[in-house]
Amino acid sequence: MTDPQDQSADDVAVLRAQLAAARKTIRLNQKSMARALGVAQSTLCTWETGIRNMSLGRVAAYARALGGRLVIVWDTDETPVASVSGPSSHRPENPSAGRSSRSPTS
Repeated sequence: MTDPQDQSADDVAVLRAQLAAARKTIRLNQKSMARALGVAQSTLCTWETGIRNMSLGRVAAYARALGGRLVIVWDTDETPVASVSGPSSHRPENPSAGRSSRSPTS
Protein backbone atom coordinates (compact mmCIF):
# COMPACT_ATOMS: atom_id res chain seq x y z
CA MET A 1 0.00 0.00 0.00
CA THR A 2 1.28 3.47 -0.91
CA ASP A 3 1.96 5.84 1.95
CA PRO A 4 -0.47 8.82 1.56
CA GLN A 5 2.36 11.21 2.49
CA ASP A 6 4.52 9.87 -0.36
CA GLN A 7 1.62 9.98 -2.83
CA SER A 8 0.86 13.58 -1.85
CA ALA A 9 4.48 14.57 -2.43
CA ASP A 10 4.37 12.84 -5.83
CA ASP A 11 1.19 14.72 -6.77
CA VAL A 12 2.78 18.04 -5.80
CA ALA A 13 5.89 17.21 -7.85
CA VAL A 14 3.74 16.39 -10.91
CA LEU A 15 1.79 19.62 -10.57
CA ARG A 16 4.99 21.63 -10.08
CA ALA A 17 6.44 20.13 -13.27
CA GLN A 18 3.20 20.84 -15.18
CA LEU A 19 3.29 24.49 -14.15
CA ALA A 20 6.92 25.02 -15.12
CA ALA A 21 6.42 23.18 -18.43
CA ALA A 22 3.34 25.26 -19.27
CA ARG A 23 5.29 28.46 -18.51
CA LYS A 24 8.14 27.35 -20.76
CA THR A 25 5.73 26.33 -23.54
CA ILE A 26 4.54 29.91 -23.90
CA ARG A 27 8.15 31.11 -23.63
CA LEU A 28 7.59 33.01 -20.42
CA ASN A 29 10.72 33.20 -18.30
CA GLN A 30 10.76 33.01 -14.51
CA LYS A 31 11.41 36.72 -14.13
CA SER A 32 8.31 37.65 -16.17
CA MET A 33 6.15 35.08 -14.41
CA ALA A 34 7.35 36.26 -11.01
CA ARG A 35 6.49 39.84 -11.95
CA ALA A 36 3.00 38.72 -13.04
CA LEU A 37 2.52 36.98 -9.67
CA GLY A 38 3.97 39.86 -7.65
CA VAL A 39 6.81 37.83 -6.17
CA ALA A 40 10.59 37.75 -6.51
CA GLN A 41 12.09 35.55 -9.20
CA SER A 42 13.96 33.66 -6.48
CA THR A 43 10.62 32.85 -4.79
CA LEU A 44 9.21 31.48 -8.04
CA CYS A 45 12.36 29.39 -8.46
CA THR A 46 11.93 27.85 -5.00
CA TRP A 47 8.32 26.94 -5.89
CA GLU A 48 9.22 25.38 -9.24
CA THR A 49 12.14 23.39 -7.84
CA GLY A 50 10.24 22.15 -4.79
CA ILE A 51 12.32 23.91 -2.16
CA ARG A 52 9.09 25.55 -0.99
CA ASN A 53 5.46 24.74 -1.73
CA MET A 54 2.97 27.18 -3.22
CA SER A 55 -0.34 27.82 -1.56
CA LEU A 56 -3.41 26.70 -3.47
CA GLY A 57 -4.22 30.34 -4.18
CA ARG A 58 -0.76 30.87 -5.69
CA VAL A 59 -1.14 27.76 -7.86
CA ALA A 60 -4.47 29.11 -9.16
CA ALA A 61 -2.89 32.55 -9.80
CA TYR A 62 -0.02 30.85 -11.66
CA ALA A 63 -2.51 28.98 -13.85
CA ARG A 64 -4.43 32.21 -14.58
CA ALA A 65 -1.19 33.98 -15.50
CA LEU A 66 -0.67 31.23 -18.07
CA GLY A 67 -4.13 31.91 -19.52
CA GLY A 68 -5.60 28.77 -18.02
CA ARG A 69 -7.17 27.57 -14.82
CA LEU A 70 -6.51 25.14 -12.02
CA VAL A 71 -8.74 22.07 -12.04
CA ILE A 72 -8.87 19.84 -8.98
CA VAL A 73 -10.53 16.45 -9.21
CA TRP A 74 -11.26 14.42 -6.11
CA ASP A 75 -10.63 10.84 -7.14
CA THR A 76 -9.75 7.59 -5.42
CA ASP A 77 -7.83 6.24 -8.42
CA GLU A 78 -4.09 6.54 -8.85
CA THR A 79 -4.62 9.48 -11.22
CA PRO A 80 -3.32 12.99 -10.61
CA VAL A 81 -5.64 15.00 -8.40
CA ALA A 82 -4.76 18.41 -9.84
CA SER A 83 -3.85 19.73 -13.23
CA VAL A 84 -3.47 22.96 -15.07
CA SER A 85 -5.52 23.41 -18.19
CA GLY A 86 -6.01 26.14 -20.67
CA PRO A 87 -4.60 27.66 -23.82
CA SER A 88 -0.85 27.49 -24.13
CA SER A 89 -0.58 29.04 -27.59
CA HIS A 90 -0.63 32.63 -26.40
CA ARG A 91 1.30 34.77 -24.01
CA PRO A 92 -1.03 36.89 -21.93
CA GLU A 93 -0.50 40.63 -22.25
CA ASN A 94 -1.89 41.25 -18.77
CA PRO A 95 -1.95 38.09 -16.61
CA SER A 96 -4.49 39.59 -14.24
CA ALA A 97 -6.91 40.40 -17.06
CA GLY A 98 -9.91 38.15 -17.22
CA ARG A 99 -9.88 37.31 -13.53
CA SER A 100 -13.33 36.88 -12.18
CA SER A 101 -14.60 36.97 -8.65
CA ARG A 102 -17.37 34.53 -9.54
CA SER A 103 -17.16 31.00 -8.25
CA PRO A 104 -17.17 28.16 -10.81
CA THR A 105 -20.55 26.51 -11.16
CA SER A 106 -19.33 23.02 -11.89
